[in-house]
Amino acid sequence: MESTLLLLLIGVILEICLGWPKIFFRNISHPIIWIGNLVKIIDTNLNKESYSDRIKKILGFFTLLTTVFIVLFFFQIIAKIFQNFFLVEFLYIIVIWSLMCSRSLYSHITQIAYDLEKNDILKAKKSLSKVVGRDTANLEKKAIIRASLESLSESTADAIIAPLFWYFIFGIYGLIIFKTVNTLDSMIGYKSKKYLMYGYASAKADDILNIIPSRLTGLFFVLLSTKPSNTYKIMLKNASKSISPNSGWPESAIAGALLIRLGGPKTYNGITNKDNWLNGEYKDPTIGDFHEGITLYKKIVFFTIFIIIISVIFQCFKL
Repeated sequence: MESTLLLLLIGVILEICLGWPKIFFRNISHPIIWIGNLVKIIDTNLNKESYSDRIKKILGFFTLLTTVFIVLFFFQIIAKIFQNFFLVEFLYIIVIWSLMCSRSLYSHITQIAYDLEKNDILKAKKSLSKVVGRDTANLEKKAIIRASLESLSESTADAIIAPLFWYFIFGIYGLIIFKTVNTLDSMIGYKSKKYLMYGYASAKADDILNIIPSRLTGLFFVLLSTKPSNTYKIMLKNASKSISPNSGWPESAIAGALLIRLGGPKTYNGITNKDNWLNGEYKDPTIGDFHEGITLYKKIVFFTIFIIIISVIFQCFKL
C-alpha cells in the first residue's frame, strides 16, 4: 500500500465532515457496536458471580486476548475479501472513518453547552449522561460544566490522539487494537464488585495504551493555549493528583489553559469518591470558559490534521 497516511487523512476528514452517516448506521450499524456485542456475549458467559477473584482475573485476561483476537481475525477475513477485488484501501478508509469520533464528541459537548445556554438544566444533565459515567441527576450548572470539560479533555486523548498515535506506530492494526481495548475498558473496566477482578486486565491494558497519548494531549493543550508557559506549569503540578494515571494530564492542562478548577469528588452509582481538585485554587468554570474549552478542542483537531498532512507530504517525498 503506497500511503497508509493518505488513507488516514481521508478517513479522518470524512469523519470530521460527515460523522458516521445514518444510512451506514441503519444498514450495517457501527464497528464499535459489533465489538460491544461481542464483549457482552463473552461477559455473560464467563463473568459468573460464583467464581473466585483469582478465576475472574484469569478469565478477564482471557476475555481481553480473545476479544482482540476475534476482532483482528474478522478484520483479516474482510480485508482478504476486499483485497480480491482490489478494494482494500477502501476498506481501510471505512475502518478509520468509523473508529475516529471527533465530530461525535464535538456534537455531544456542544449540545450540553446549548442546553445550558437555554437554562435547560434537566436536558443538559441528560445530554451529559451520554458522555460521562458518573451520576448526573444532582449536578448543578457549574458541576455540569466541570464534568463536560473533564470529559472533553479526557476524550480528546481517548478518542482522537490515542487512536492516531497507535495508527502512526502500527498502522490500521494499532488503531483497531486500541479501539477494541478502549471499548473493553468502557464496558468492563469498572471498579464495581462485578467487574473489579474480571475487568482488571482490560482496565490496565487501556491505562498502558494511554500513557503516551494522554501526556501528548496535555502538551497539545499547552501548545495551543493562550498561556502555554503557565498552562504547562499547572499541568505538571496537578496531573498526578487525579485518581486516574492518565486523565489528569489533559484535564490539568485544560484547567490551566482556562484558569479554572476541575476534578473534585464524583458520584458513581450512588457512591462518592475522593478525587482531588485539579488547579483547586482557581474558580469553577463558567459557560464562557466552556466555549473557550470547545474552541481549544477544535484547535487540537485542526492541529492533528495539519500533522497528518505534513506526514503525508513527507511520506510522498520519501517514496
